[in-house]
Amino acid sequence: MRELFGPDGLLAQGIPGFRPREVQARMAEEVRLALENSDLRLIEAGTGTGKTFAYLVPALMGAARVIVSTGTKNLQDQLFERDLPRLLEVLRVPARTAMLKGRSNYLCLYRMKRAGQAAGGADTRLQDIERWSRSSNRGEVSELGYLIEDERLKFSITSTADNCLGNKCPDFNECFVVKSRRAAMGADLVVANHHVLLSDVLLKEEGFGEILPGADAVIVDEAHQLPELAGQFFGTRVSSRQLRDLADDALKLAAEQGDVPALHTAAMAMANPVIRLEAALAGLNGRMECDQFLRNKEHSEIVEAVRTVLDELVQELDGCRDRSVALESLAGRANHVYSRLALCTLQGSDEDHVRWVETQGRGGSFHATPLDMGKGFARVFSAHPAAWVLTSATLS
Repeated sequence: MRELFGPDGLLAQGIPGFRPREVQARMAEEVRLALENSDLRLIEAGTGTGKTFAYLVPALMGAARVIVSTGTKNLQDQLFERDLPRLLEVLRVPARTAMLKGRSNYLCLYRMKRAGQAAGGADTRLQDIERWSRSSNRGEVSELGYLIEDERLKFSITSTADNCLGNKCPDFNECFVVKSRRAAMGADLVVANHHVLLSDVLLKEEGFGEILPGADAVIVDEAHQLPELAGQFFGTRVSSRQLRDLADDALKLAAEQGDVPALHTAAMAMANPVIRLEAALAGLNGRMECDQFLRNKEHSEIVEAVRTVLDELVQELDGCRDRSVALESLAGRANHVYSRLALCTLQGSDEDHVRWVETQGRGGSFHATPLDMGKGFARVFSAHPAAWVLTSATLS
């Protein structure tokens, strides 16, 4: 590492303006040792150290398969589109690289087609998106620019873990998410982000299979962001928007089936309680303990009403889930939402979680966040038994 980062090394020869820095070479050597010995390293390195090259160079030069997790999608794009190609050329190594983002960043062909059918061909934006989908290599909706400034449109053409049909989807073989995961499985170095890394652990625990390939090493940049993100991933959340979308999707499927009036009625019954819940949550103007929110008699009655109509919708969906793949998926999603709502709105003392509500957009969300994040991180480490390097300018 010291030779590569030295005044006569490949980096100095191949990168204009490169200046040797002792601290950068020292960090690169620590990363190399971690990768070779399957160790854990916590490395705080201030701004200007050159952390990115200090972990990418040993990752590319070694024999290990490496996951690099970044704090933001912008940094992810920078690594994959600028830093990695430059280093691969300078170091002259034949490493295969791939980038993997969360599923909501990719176009869902199935949902795009359904949205087009629902619009009856009247939405020219969907027609433009369909044309783009035939030429795009990665299918990242960020490429669409102004076309996805409408959040409702973006939601209608992307999938979530809840509404994805998985390998039962008729467009599975052409799916951009599946293609990106296949590319990651065959890569020597995968550039992911913290959301993908933590989601990978949860999906494996729920039996859905891992997103990221088995790796010999995981390098986490901007690691100081992990504790806050952990509250989202190791906890439970349900939003008023999820409830509204669940009811909307049930209505659409009931209309498609045509002979399930009870399902249509149950989905319609969701509307008024969910609207009342949105208004109550929007009125908070911030965050509040869930117990305090539910001590308000009106709030408590609204939540109970939502639970009741949601339970009825779950029963109707369970009764007709064998009719289609879409109904089976929606039934599973409704059961998940019901159990999350029950956990998040549980009243009384709990030694394991803190429960709270917050305003979001025109509605809000309920949360149950674990008090001990250490248990969650233990799950992350056990899911990837490999060398670990966590680095940041403000790690301590």
